[in-house]
Amino acid sequence: MNLSPERQEAIAATLAALVECAERARDASDTEAAKRALNNVWYAAHHATETIIEAERATRREALDKLEAAA
Repeated sequence: MNLSPERQEAIAATLAALVECAERARDASDTEAAKRALNNVWYAAHHATETIIEAERATRREALDKLEAAA
């Protein structure tokens, strides 16, 4: 699926945030900090997944609108 540059950038940003959270968990100085960071990883992963799903939906919707307009 060919996503718009804006959607690709949004996905890249959410994935970068996910990586940053994971790196904080890896680099945590104690177990409590690691657990908090891992909790943030979960939320970041969920947000990244939702961003990807919405980008795909919007792209599909635009493609279907173009097909319907051409018909």
